[in-house]
Amino acid sequence: MTNWFSAVRQWTLDLVRAPSVTESAGETAFASHVQQLLHRHPYFQAHPQQIRLLRTQHDFRERYVICALVQGNGRQTVLLTGHYDTVSTANYGALEAWATDPEALLPRQIDELRQHASSGPDLAALHDLQSGDYLPGRGALDMKSGLAAGLAVLLHFAEQPNRHGNLLFAAVCDEENYSHGMRSALTQLPELAAEWGLDLQSAINLDAGLNNPDGSEARTIYLGSIGKYLPTAFFVGRPTHAGAPFDGINANLMSSEFVRLCEAGHALADPAPTLGEMPPAPVCLQQLDLKGYYDVTTPSAAWCAFNVLTNSATPADLLTRLQSAASQAMHNAIGLMQRRAERYAQLSGVPTQLNCGNASVLTFEQLVGLAQTRSGAHWAAVQHDIEQHERDTTLNALALSRSITARLVQAAQLQGPAAIVGFAPVYYPVALLNESEAALRLRHIVETAAATLNAEQQAGIRLQHFIPGIADMSFFGTQMGNSHDNAALMPKLTPGWAARWWMPDPAQALQLPSVNIGPCGRDYHQRTERVYMPYSFSILPELVWRVTQAALAA
Repeated sequence: MTNWFSAVRQWTLDLVRAPSVTESAGETAFASHVQQLLHRHPYFQAHPQQIRLLRTQHDFRERYVICALVQGNGRQTVLLTGHYDTVSTANYGALEAWATDPEALLPRQIDELRQHASSGPDLAALHDLQSGDYLPGRGALDMKSGLAAGLAVLLHFAEQPNRHGNLLFAAVCDEENYSHGMRSALTQLPELAAEWGLDLQSAINLDAGLNNPDGSEARTIYLGSIGKYLPTAFFVGRPTHAGAPFDGINANLMSSEFVRLCEAGHALADPAPTLGEMPPAPVCLQQLDLKGYYDVTTPSAAWCAFNVLTNSATPADLLTRLQSAASQAMHNAIGLMQRRAERYAQLSGVPTQLNCGNASVLTFEQLVGLAQTRSGAHWAAVQHDIEQHERDTTLNALALSRSITARLVQAAQLQGPAAIVGFAPVYYPVALLNESEAALRLRHIVETAAATLNAEQQAGIRLQHFIPGIADMSFFGTQMGNSHDNAALMPKLTPGWAARWWMPDPAQALQLPSVNIGPCGRDYHQRTERVYMPYSFSILPELVWRVTQAALAA
Protein backbone atom coordinates (compact mmCIF):
# COMPACT_ATOMS: atom_id res chain seq x y z
CA MET A 1 0.00 0.00 0.00
CA THR A 2 1.35 3.40 -1.01
CA ASN A 3 2.24 5.86 1.76
CA TRP A 4 -0.21 8.64 0.91
CA PHE A 5 -0.51 10.46 4.22
CA SER A 6 2.01 13.30 3.89
CA ALA A 7 1.04 14.15 0.30
CA VAL A 8 -2.70 14.24 1.00
CA ARG A 9 -2.18 16.21 4.22
CA GLN A 10 -0.07 18.80 2.42
CA TRP A 11 -2.57 19.11 -0.43
CA THR A 12 -5.34 19.57 2.13
CA LEU A 13 -3.42 22.33 3.87
CA ASP A 14 -2.63 24.04 0.55
CA LEU A 15 -6.27 23.95 -0.53
CA VAL A 16 -7.82 24.96 2.80
CA ARG A 17 -5.43 27.90 3.13
CA ALA A 18 -6.95 29.40 -0.01
CA PRO A 19 -10.41 30.63 1.12
CA SER A 20 -13.13 29.88 -1.41
CA VAL A 21 -16.48 30.75 0.15
CA THR A 22 -19.24 30.53 -2.43
CA GLU A 23 -19.78 33.78 -4.36
CA SER A 24 -16.62 35.37 -2.94
CA ALA A 25 -13.48 36.69 -4.58
CA GLY A 26 -11.72 33.63 -3.18
CA GLU A 27 -13.99 31.35 -5.16
CA THR A 28 -13.13 33.27 -8.33
CA ALA A 29 -9.37 32.97 -7.66
CA PHE A 30 -9.29 29.37 -6.44
CA ALA A 31 -8.99 27.60 -9.81
CA SER A 32 -5.91 29.67 -10.66
CA HIS A 33 -4.47 28.80 -7.25
CA VAL A 34 -4.80 25.08 -7.98
CA GLN A 35 -3.29 25.61 -11.42
CA GLN A 36 -0.23 27.21 -9.83
CA LEU A 37 0.09 24.35 -7.36
CA LEU A 38 -0.08 21.76 -10.15
CA HIS A 39 2.63 23.57 -12.12
CA ARG A 40 5.08 22.64 -9.35
CA HIS A 41 4.94 19.02 -10.52
CA PRO A 42 7.32 17.88 -13.29
CA TYR A 43 4.49 16.34 -15.32
CA PHE A 44 2.59 19.60 -15.64
CA GLN A 45 5.79 21.56 -16.14
CA ALA A 46 6.27 19.37 -19.19
CA HIS A 47 2.58 19.43 -20.18
CA PRO A 48 1.15 22.81 -19.12
CA GLN A 49 -1.46 22.59 -21.87
CA GLN A 50 -3.12 19.73 -20.00
CA ILE A 51 -4.46 22.11 -17.38
CA ARG A 52 -7.50 24.05 -18.51
CA LEU A 53 -9.63 26.65 -16.75
CA LEU A 54 -13.18 26.70 -18.11
CA ARG A 55 -15.25 29.73 -17.23
CA THR A 56 -18.75 28.74 -16.11
CA GLN A 57 -21.50 29.26 -18.63
CA HIS A 58 -24.61 31.44 -18.16
CA ASP A 59 -23.05 32.82 -14.97
CA PHE A 60 -23.08 36.50 -14.03
CA ARG A 61 -20.16 35.78 -11.68
CA GLU A 62 -16.62 35.02 -12.81
CA ARG A 63 -15.91 31.44 -11.77
CA TYR A 64 -14.09 28.49 -13.24
CA VAL A 65 -13.97 24.73 -13.56
CA ILE A 66 -10.35 23.60 -13.37
CA CYS A 67 -9.44 20.50 -15.36
CA ALA A 68 -6.12 18.64 -15.22
CA LEU A 69 -5.32 15.63 -17.41
CA VAL A 70 -2.65 12.99 -17.00
CA GLN A 71 -2.46 10.94 -20.18
CA GLY A 72 -1.45 7.36 -20.67
CA ASN A 73 -2.05 5.16 -23.66
CA GLY A 74 -5.49 4.78 -25.18
CA ARG A 75 -8.64 6.86 -24.88
CA GLN A 76 -10.25 5.23 -21.83
CA THR A 77 -10.61 7.83 -19.05
CA VAL A 78 -11.79 7.99 -15.44
CA LEU A 79 -13.02 11.32 -14.11
CA LEU A 80 -12.13 12.44 -10.57
CA THR A 81 -14.27 15.36 -9.51
CA GLY A 82 -15.57 17.45 -6.64
CA HIS A 83 -16.30 21.01 -5.61
CA TYR A 84 -13.91 23.57 -4.17
CA ASP A 85 -16.30 26.18 -2.80
CA THR A 86 -17.14 26.24 0.89
CA VAL A 87 -19.79 27.68 3.16
CA SER A 88 -19.10 30.86 5.14
CA THR A 89 -16.51 31.09 7.90
CA ALA A 90 -18.64 33.47 9.98
CA ASN A 91 -19.69 30.80 12.48
CA TYR A 92 -16.08 30.53 13.72
CA GLY A 93 -16.70 33.75 15.65
CA ALA A 94 -13.55 34.97 17.37
CA LEU A 95 -11.54 32.28 15.56
CA GLU A 96 -12.65 33.29 12.07
CA ALA A 97 -9.24 34.75 11.22
CA TRP A 98 -7.78 31.23 11.49
CA ALA A 99 -10.70 29.30 9.98
CA THR A 100 -8.71 28.52 6.82
CA ASP A 101 -5.36 27.85 8.50
CA PRO A 102 -5.77 24.40 10.08
CA GLU A 103 -2.42 24.29 11.86
CA ALA A 104 -2.97 27.70 13.46
CA LEU A 105 -6.61 26.96 14.21
CA LEU A 106 -6.00 23.63 15.96
CA PRO A 107 -4.43 24.89 19.25
CA ARG A 108 -6.72 27.91 19.38
CA GLN A 109 -9.84 25.81 18.92
CA ILE A 110 -8.69 23.35 21.56
CA ASP A 111 -8.19 26.23 24.00
CA GLU A 112 -11.60 27.71 23.20
CA LEU A 113 -13.33 24.35 23.64
CA ARG A 114 -11.53 23.70 26.92
CA GLN A 115 -12.91 26.96 28.26
CA HIS A 116 -16.43 26.87 26.85
CA ALA A 117 -17.41 23.36 25.72
CA SER A 118 -20.54 22.17 27.49
CA SER A 119 -22.70 20.47 24.86
CA GLY A 120 -22.18 16.93 23.64
CA PRO A 121 -20.99 17.97 20.16
CA ASP A 122 -18.47 20.47 21.53
CA LEU A 123 -17.10 17.96 24.05
CA ALA A 124 -16.78 15.40 21.24
CA ALA A 125 -14.94 17.98 19.13
CA LEU A 126 -12.52 18.70 21.99
CA HIS A 127 -11.82 14.99 22.42
CA ASP A 128 -11.26 14.52 18.70
CA LEU A 129 -8.95 17.48 18.27
CA GLN A 130 -6.87 16.51 21.32
CA SER A 131 -6.46 12.99 19.91
CA GLY A 132 -4.25 14.20 17.07
CA ASP A 133 -6.31 12.31 14.51
CA TYR A 134 -8.39 15.25 13.27
CA LEU A 135 -7.57 18.36 11.29
CA PRO A 136 -9.97 21.33 11.66
CA GLY A 137 -10.77 24.14 9.25
CA ARG A 138 -13.38 25.41 6.85
CA GLY A 139 -13.48 23.04 3.91
CA ALA A 140 -11.10 20.52 5.48
CA LEU A 141 -13.86 17.93 5.42
CA ASP A 142 -16.26 19.42 2.87
CA MET A 143 -14.49 18.78 0.64
CA LYS A 144 -10.92 19.89 0.12
CA SER A 145 -9.49 16.74 1.67
CA GLY A 146 -11.46 14.82 -0.96
CA LEU A 147 -9.93 16.97 -3.70
CA ALA A 148 -6.54 16.47 -2.04
CA ALA A 149 -6.92 12.71 -2.27
CA GLY A 150 -7.88 13.02 -5.94
CA LEU A 151 -4.89 15.27 -6.70
CA ALA A 152 -2.51 12.90 -4.91
CA VAL A 153 -3.86 10.01 -6.99
CA LEU A 154 -3.57 12.08 -10.19
CA LEU A 155 0.08 12.95 -9.55
CA HIS A 156 0.93 9.41 -8.45
CA PHE A 157 -0.49 8.24 -11.79
CA ALA A 158 1.70 10.80 -13.56
CA GLU A 159 4.77 9.24 -11.92
CA GLN A 160 4.08 5.74 -13.25
CA PRO A 161 6.35 4.71 -16.14
CA ASN A 162 3.62 2.75 -17.93
CA ARG A 163 0.18 4.34 -17.79
CA HIS A 164 -2.84 2.58 -19.21
CA GLY A 165 -5.68 5.00 -19.93
CA ASN A 166 -6.09 8.53 -18.61
CA LEU A 167 -7.09 10.33 -15.43
CA LEU A 168 -9.01 13.61 -15.70
CA PHE A 169 -9.38 15.75 -12.57
CA ALA A 170 -12.11 18.40 -12.57
CA ALA A 171 -12.89 20.68 -9.62
CA VAL A 172 -16.00 22.87 -9.81
CA CYS A 173 -17.42 25.92 -8.04
CA ASP A 174 -20.78 26.70 -6.44
CA GLU A 175 -21.90 23.33 -5.15
CA GLU A 176 -22.93 24.87 -1.85
CA ASN A 177 -25.53 27.14 -3.46
CA TYR A 178 -26.82 26.17 -6.89
CA SER A 179 -24.29 23.73 -8.40
CA HIS A 180 -23.63 26.19 -11.20
CA GLY A 181 -20.14 24.79 -11.69
CA MET A 182 -21.23 21.22 -12.29
CA ARG A 183 -24.22 22.22 -14.39
CA SER A 184 -21.81 24.16 -16.61
CA ALA A 185 -19.31 21.31 -16.69
CA LEU A 186 -21.97 18.90 -17.96
CA THR A 187 -21.55 20.31 -21.47
CA GLN A 188 -17.99 21.63 -21.16
CA LEU A 189 -16.39 18.32 -20.13
CA PRO A 190 -17.68 16.35 -23.15
CA GLU A 191 -16.36 19.12 -25.42
CA LEU A 192 -12.98 19.04 -23.68
CA ALA A 193 -12.88 15.24 -23.83
CA ALA A 194 -13.49 15.37 -27.58
CA GLU A 195 -10.69 17.94 -27.99
CA TRP A 196 -8.25 15.81 -25.98
CA GLY A 197 -9.30 12.50 -27.54
CA LEU A 198 -10.76 10.96 -24.38
CA ASP A 199 -13.55 8.47 -23.81
CA LEU A 200 -15.02 9.22 -20.39
CA GLN A 201 -15.94 5.80 -18.98
CA SER A 202 -16.78 6.39 -15.31
CA ALA A 203 -16.51 8.99 -12.56
CA ILE A 204 -15.60 9.19 -8.90
CA ASN A 205 -17.08 12.05 -6.89
CA LEU A 206 -14.82 12.85 -3.94
CA ASP A 207 -17.34 14.52 -1.61
CA ALA A 208 -17.67 13.85 2.09
CA GLY A 209 -20.56 11.76 3.37
CA LEU A 210 -22.75 12.32 6.42
CA ASN A 211 -21.94 10.57 9.67
CA ASN A 212 -23.63 7.33 10.65
CA PRO A 213 -26.74 7.60 12.86
CA ASP A 214 -24.62 6.75 15.93
CA GLY A 215 -22.31 9.69 15.20
CA SER A 216 -19.40 7.60 13.94
CA GLU A 217 -17.60 8.56 10.75
CA ALA A 218 -19.16 7.19 7.58
CA ARG A 219 -16.45 5.35 5.67
CA THR A 220 -18.85 4.82 2.85
CA ILE A 221 -18.86 4.31 -0.90
CA TYR A 222 -22.12 5.70 -2.25
CA LEU A 223 -23.53 4.14 -5.41
CA GLY A 224 -25.95 6.97 -6.06
CA SER A 225 -27.05 10.43 -5.10
CA ILE A 226 -30.29 11.45 -3.49
CA GLY A 227 -32.64 13.76 -5.38
CA LYS A 228 -33.62 17.17 -4.07
CA TYR A 229 -36.57 19.46 -4.76
CA LEU A 230 -37.60 22.84 -3.39
CA PRO A 231 -41.38 22.69 -3.75
CA THR A 232 -43.16 25.95 -3.03
CA ALA A 233 -46.73 26.95 -2.20
CA PHE A 234 -48.00 30.51 -2.58
CA PHE A 235 -51.32 30.94 -0.75
CA VAL A 236 -53.77 33.67 -1.71
CA GLY A 237 -56.19 34.47 1.08
CA ARG A 238 -59.31 36.56 1.20
CA PRO A 239 -58.31 39.58 3.32
CA THR A 240 -60.70 40.87 5.94
CA HIS A 241 -60.72 43.48 8.69
CA ALA A 242 -59.53 42.18 12.03
CA GLY A 243 -62.92 43.08 13.45
CA ALA A 244 -64.64 40.69 11.03
CA PRO A 245 -62.43 37.58 11.01
CA PHE A 246 -65.08 35.35 9.43
CA ASP A 247 -65.56 37.56 6.36
CA GLY A 248 -62.49 36.08 4.69
CA ILE A 249 -59.71 33.55 5.12
CA ASN A 250 -56.22 34.33 6.39
CA ALA A 251 -53.43 33.30 4.02
CA ASN A 252 -51.25 32.62 7.06
CA LEU A 253 -53.67 30.01 8.34
CA MET A 254 -53.67 28.11 5.05
CA SER A 255 -49.88 28.31 4.86
CA SER A 256 -49.54 27.10 8.44
CA GLU A 257 -51.84 24.17 7.81
CA PHE A 258 -49.71 23.26 4.79
CA VAL A 259 -46.57 23.32 6.93
CA ARG A 260 -48.30 21.21 9.59
CA LEU A 261 -49.21 18.59 6.99
CA CYS A 262 -45.80 18.48 5.35
CA GLU A 263 -43.20 19.10 8.05
CA ALA A 264 -41.39 15.76 8.56
CA GLY A 265 -44.58 14.07 7.41
CA HIS A 266 -45.71 11.84 4.60
CA ALA A 267 -47.52 14.39 2.42
CA LEU A 268 -44.45 15.19 0.29
CA ALA A 269 -42.19 12.31 1.30
CA ASP A 270 -41.31 9.10 -0.48
CA PRO A 271 -44.06 6.61 0.35
CA ALA A 272 -41.63 3.73 0.97
CA PRO A 273 -37.89 2.98 1.06
CA THR A 274 -36.01 2.52 -2.20
CA LEU A 275 -33.53 -0.36 -2.16
CA GLY A 276 -33.99 -0.51 1.61
CA GLU A 277 -33.04 3.14 2.18
CA MET A 278 -35.33 5.96 3.24
CA PRO A 279 -34.35 9.60 2.65
CA PRO A 280 -34.54 12.24 5.39
CA ALA A 281 -38.02 13.65 5.96
CA PRO A 282 -39.16 16.92 4.33
CA VAL A 283 -38.60 20.16 6.25
CA CYS A 284 -39.83 23.73 5.75
CA LEU A 285 -37.02 26.11 4.80
CA GLN A 286 -39.09 29.28 4.64
CA GLN A 287 -42.54 30.45 5.69
CA LEU A 288 -43.69 34.07 5.63
CA ASP A 289 -46.51 36.35 4.62
CA LEU A 290 -46.08 39.06 2.03
CA LYS A 291 -47.52 41.95 4.00
CA GLY A 292 -44.85 44.60 4.29
CA TYR A 293 -46.80 47.21 6.23
CA TYR A 294 -49.05 47.51 9.29
CA ASP A 295 -52.80 47.81 9.31
CA VAL A 296 -55.64 45.74 10.77
CA THR A 297 -56.34 43.77 7.60
CA THR A 298 -55.37 40.11 7.46
CA PRO A 299 -52.50 39.20 5.10
CA SER A 300 -53.56 38.57 1.52
CA ALA A 301 -50.74 36.20 0.61
CA ALA A 302 -48.35 33.80 2.30
CA TRP A 303 -45.52 31.67 1.02
CA CYS A 304 -43.63 28.58 2.09
CA ALA A 305 -40.88 26.45 0.62
CA PHE A 306 -39.81 22.95 1.55
CA ASN A 307 -36.69 20.88 1.22
CA VAL A 308 -37.70 17.47 -0.09
CA LEU A 309 -35.11 14.73 -0.48
CA THR A 310 -36.08 11.66 -2.44
CA ASN A 311 -34.72 8.34 -3.60
CA SER A 312 -37.40 7.79 -6.21
CA ALA A 313 -39.76 10.71 -6.97
CA THR A 314 -39.90 12.33 -10.40
CA PRO A 315 -41.03 15.95 -10.77
CA ALA A 316 -44.43 14.69 -11.90
CA ASP A 317 -44.72 12.48 -8.79
CA LEU A 318 -43.92 15.33 -6.44
CA LEU A 319 -46.18 17.80 -8.26
CA THR A 320 -49.13 15.46 -7.66
CA ARG A 321 -48.28 15.25 -3.95
CA LEU A 322 -47.84 19.01 -3.78
CA GLN A 323 -51.24 19.71 -5.34
CA SER A 324 -52.90 17.26 -2.99
CA ALA A 325 -51.21 18.72 0.11
CA ALA A 326 -52.12 22.30 -0.85
CA SER A 327 -55.74 21.31 -1.49
CA GLN A 328 -55.93 19.45 1.81
CA ALA A 329 -54.37 22.38 3.69
CA MET A 330 -56.96 24.82 2.37
CA HIS A 331 -59.78 22.35 3.02
CA ASN A 332 -58.56 21.92 6.61
CA ALA A 333 -58.18 25.67 7.17
CA ILE A 334 -61.62 26.48 5.81
CA GLY A 335 -63.20 23.66 7.82
CA LEU A 336 -61.51 24.90 10.98
CA MET A 337 -62.78 28.46 10.42
CA GLN A 338 -66.30 27.19 9.73
CA ARG A 339 -66.32 25.34 13.04
CA ARG A 340 -64.99 28.38 14.84
CA ALA A 341 -67.61 30.59 13.21
CA GLU A 342 -70.29 28.21 14.50
CA ARG A 343 -68.76 28.25 17.97
CA TYR A 344 -68.55 32.05 17.95
CA ALA A 345 -72.22 32.26 16.97
CA GLN A 346 -73.15 30.03 19.89
CA LEU A 347 -71.16 32.14 22.36
CA SER A 348 -72.16 35.58 21.05
CA GLY A 349 -75.72 34.89 20.01
CA VAL A 350 -74.94 36.68 16.73
CA PRO A 351 -75.59 34.68 13.53
CA THR A 352 -72.11 34.08 12.07
CA GLN A 353 -70.88 32.16 9.06
CA LEU A 354 -67.64 31.96 7.14
CA ASN A 355 -67.58 33.90 3.87
CA CYS A 356 -64.54 32.92 1.85
CA GLY A 357 -65.63 31.11 -1.33
CA ASN A 358 -64.28 27.92 -2.82
CA ALA A 359 -60.59 27.04 -2.87
CA SER A 360 -58.56 26.34 -6.01
CA VAL A 361 -55.07 24.99 -6.70
CA LEU A 362 -53.05 26.08 -9.72
CA THR A 363 -49.61 25.05 -10.89
CA PHE A 364 -47.12 27.78 -11.70
CA GLU A 365 -47.56 26.93 -15.37
CA GLN A 366 -51.33 27.45 -15.09
CA LEU A 367 -50.77 30.75 -13.28
CA VAL A 368 -48.62 32.00 -16.17
CA GLY A 369 -51.39 31.14 -18.65
CA LEU A 370 -54.06 32.80 -16.54
CA ALA A 371 -51.96 35.95 -16.07
CA GLN A 372 -51.31 36.19 -19.80
CA THR A 373 -55.02 35.84 -20.59
CA ARG A 374 -56.25 38.30 -17.98
CA SER A 375 -53.57 40.94 -18.46
CA GLY A 376 -54.32 41.17 -22.19
CA ALA A 377 -52.54 44.12 -23.76
CA HIS A 378 -50.58 44.65 -20.53
CA TRP A 379 -48.82 41.27 -20.77
CA ALA A 380 -45.67 42.84 -22.23
CA ALA A 381 -45.42 45.10 -19.18
CA VAL A 382 -45.80 42.08 -16.88
CA GLN A 383 -43.02 40.27 -18.74
CA HIS A 384 -40.81 43.33 -18.42
CA ASP A 385 -41.36 43.38 -14.65
CA ILE A 386 -40.46 39.69 -14.44
CA GLU A 387 -37.29 40.27 -16.45
CA GLN A 388 -36.35 43.01 -13.99
CA HIS A 389 -36.72 40.51 -11.15
CA GLU A 390 -34.59 37.96 -13.01
CA ARG A 391 -31.78 40.48 -13.47
CA ASP A 392 -31.76 41.38 -9.78
CA THR A 393 -28.74 39.43 -8.56
CA THR A 394 -29.52 40.28 -4.93
CA LEU A 395 -32.50 37.90 -5.03
CA ASN A 396 -31.72 34.35 -4.00
CA ALA A 397 -33.58 31.37 -5.43
CA LEU A 398 -36.50 31.54 -3.01
CA ALA A 399 -36.84 35.32 -3.15
CA LEU A 400 -36.82 35.30 -6.95
CA SER A 401 -39.43 32.53 -7.15
CA ARG A 402 -41.63 34.29 -4.62
CA SER A 403 -41.44 37.73 -6.28
CA ILE A 404 -42.21 36.40 -9.77
CA THR A 405 -45.15 34.38 -8.46
CA ALA A 406 -46.52 37.43 -6.60
CA ARG A 407 -46.32 39.55 -9.77
CA LEU A 408 -48.17 36.91 -11.77
CA VAL A 409 -50.86 36.56 -9.09
CA GLN A 410 -51.42 40.29 -9.40
CA ALA A 411 -51.56 40.11 -13.20
CA ALA A 412 -53.96 37.16 -13.08
CA GLN A 413 -56.26 39.08 -10.71
CA LEU A 414 -56.47 35.86 -8.73
CA GLN A 415 -58.94 35.78 -5.86
CA GLY A 416 -58.50 33.56 -2.83
CA PRO A 417 -58.67 31.16 -1.35
CA ALA A 418 -56.14 29.73 -3.78
CA ALA A 419 -52.73 28.11 -3.86
CA ILE A 420 -50.09 28.19 -6.56
CA VAL A 421 -47.67 25.28 -6.40
CA GLY A 422 -44.36 24.93 -8.17
CA PHE A 423 -40.66 24.65 -7.53
CA ALA A 424 -37.76 26.91 -6.70
CA PRO A 425 -34.28 26.08 -8.01
CA VAL A 426 -32.16 24.03 -8.01
CA TYR A 427 -33.55 20.62 -8.83
CA TYR A 428 -31.20 17.68 -8.18
CA PRO A 429 -32.18 14.47 -10.02
CA VAL A 430 -31.90 11.07 -8.37
CA ALA A 431 -28.81 9.28 -9.71
CA LEU A 432 -27.91 5.63 -9.18
CA LEU A 433 -25.81 2.96 -10.82
CA ASN A 434 -28.16 1.16 -13.17
CA GLU A 435 -28.06 -2.32 -14.68
CA SER A 436 -25.91 -1.41 -17.68
CA GLU A 437 -22.75 -3.39 -18.30
CA ALA A 438 -20.54 -0.38 -17.50
CA ALA A 439 -22.39 0.35 -14.25
CA LEU A 440 -22.29 -3.26 -13.10
CA ARG A 441 -18.59 -3.40 -13.87
CA LEU A 442 -17.94 -0.27 -11.79
CA ARG A 443 -19.97 -1.66 -8.91
CA HIS A 444 -17.97 -4.90 -8.98
CA ILE A 445 -14.73 -2.90 -8.97
CA VAL A 446 -15.66 -0.82 -5.91
CA GLU A 447 -17.03 -3.84 -4.05
CA THR A 448 -13.79 -5.72 -4.67
CA ALA A 449 -11.58 -2.79 -3.70
CA ALA A 450 -13.55 -2.17 -0.49
CA ALA A 451 -13.52 -5.83 0.51
CA THR A 452 -9.78 -6.09 -0.12
CA LEU A 453 -8.93 -2.99 1.90
CA ASN A 454 -11.24 -4.08 4.70
CA ALA A 455 -9.37 -7.38 4.87
CA GLU A 456 -5.93 -5.78 4.68
CA GLN A 457 -6.42 -2.70 6.84
CA GLN A 458 -9.63 -3.28 8.83
CA ALA A 459 -10.77 -0.10 7.08
CA GLY A 460 -14.47 -0.42 7.90
CA ILE A 461 -15.59 0.60 4.41
CA ARG A 462 -19.21 -0.10 3.54
CA LEU A 463 -21.44 0.47 0.53
CA GLN A 464 -24.68 2.42 0.52
CA HIS A 465 -27.02 3.22 -2.35
CA PHE A 466 -27.66 6.93 -1.79
CA ILE A 467 -25.71 9.84 -0.35
CA PRO A 468 -28.14 11.15 2.30
CA GLY A 469 -27.37 14.76 1.35
CA ILE A 470 -27.30 16.52 -2.00
CA ALA A 471 -24.23 16.20 -4.23
CA ASP A 472 -23.12 17.19 -7.71
CA MET A 473 -23.20 13.51 -8.64
CA SER A 474 -26.94 14.02 -9.21
CA PHE A 475 -26.05 15.85 -12.42
CA PHE A 476 -23.35 13.68 -14.00
CA GLY A 477 -24.37 10.29 -12.60
CA THR A 478 -26.84 7.99 -14.33
CA GLN A 479 -30.19 9.57 -13.59
CA MET A 480 -33.21 7.52 -12.59
CA GLY A 481 -36.55 8.00 -14.34
CA ASN A 482 -37.05 9.73 -17.67
CA SER A 483 -34.61 12.61 -17.60
CA HIS A 484 -36.04 13.99 -20.86
CA ASP A 485 -39.52 14.25 -19.34
CA ASN A 486 -38.06 15.80 -16.20
CA ALA A 487 -36.11 18.34 -18.25
CA ALA A 488 -39.28 19.32 -20.08
CA LEU A 489 -41.49 19.63 -16.98
CA MET A 490 -39.27 21.51 -14.51
CA PRO A 491 -38.86 24.74 -16.57
CA LYS A 492 -42.66 25.08 -16.75
CA LEU A 493 -42.98 24.88 -12.97
CA THR A 494 -39.96 26.94 -11.89
CA PRO A 495 -40.01 30.78 -11.94
CA GLY A 496 -36.99 32.30 -13.67
CA TRP A 497 -35.75 28.99 -15.01
CA ALA A 498 -34.55 30.15 -18.41
CA ALA A 499 -32.82 33.25 -17.10
CA ARG A 500 -31.10 31.91 -13.99
CA TRP A 501 -31.54 28.18 -13.49
CA TRP A 502 -30.89 26.50 -16.82
CA MET A 503 -30.11 22.79 -17.08
CA PRO A 504 -28.30 21.27 -20.06
CA ASP A 505 -30.21 19.12 -22.51
CA PRO A 506 -29.94 15.53 -21.17
CA ALA A 507 -29.20 14.35 -24.71
CA GLN A 508 -26.03 16.47 -24.77
CA ALA A 509 -24.97 16.45 -21.13
CA LEU A 510 -22.54 14.16 -19.40
CA GLN A 511 -23.99 11.07 -17.73
CA LEU A 512 -21.54 8.46 -16.47
CA PRO A 513 -21.59 5.43 -14.20
CA SER A 514 -20.49 7.13 -11.00
CA VAL A 515 -19.79 6.49 -7.35
CA ASN A 516 -18.91 8.77 -4.44
CA ILE A 517 -15.75 7.94 -2.51
CA GLY A 518 -14.85 10.72 -0.12
CA PRO A 519 -13.32 11.70 3.21
CA CYS A 520 -14.88 11.23 6.60
CA GLY A 521 -14.95 13.39 9.68
CA ARG A 522 -17.46 15.37 11.69
CA ASP A 523 -19.48 18.58 11.75
CA TYR A 524 -19.08 19.87 8.23
CA HIS A 525 -20.49 23.39 7.80
CA GLN A 526 -20.06 23.88 11.55
CA ARG A 527 -17.29 25.79 13.34
CA THR A 528 -15.95 22.45 14.55
CA GLU A 529 -15.68 20.96 11.03
CA ARG A 530 -12.82 18.47 11.07
CA VAL A 531 -11.50 15.69 8.87
CA TYR A 532 -10.44 12.30 10.23
CA MET A 533 -6.88 11.97 8.96
CA PRO A 534 -6.08 8.24 9.39
CA TYR A 535 -8.84 7.31 6.95
CA SER A 536 -9.03 10.38 4.72
CA PHE A 537 -5.28 10.80 4.18
CA SER A 538 -4.35 7.11 3.87
CA ILE A 539 -7.22 4.70 3.20
CA LEU A 540 -9.24 7.03 0.97
CA PRO A 541 -6.50 7.74 -1.61
CA GLU A 542 -5.55 4.06 -1.69
CA LEU A 543 -9.18 3.15 -2.32
CA VAL A 544 -9.50 5.76 -5.08
CA TRP A 545 -6.22 4.56 -6.62
CA ARG A 546 -7.31 0.94 -6.70
CA VAL A 547 -10.70 1.77 -8.17
CA THR A 548 -9.25 3.99 -10.89
CA GLN A 549 -6.60 1.47 -11.89
CA ALA A 550 -9.10 -1.39 -12.02
CA ALA A 551 -11.52 0.76 -14.03
CA LEU A 552 -8.82 1.71 -16.55
CA ALA A 553 -7.73 -1.91 -16.87
CA ALA A 554 -11.28 -3.21 -17.43
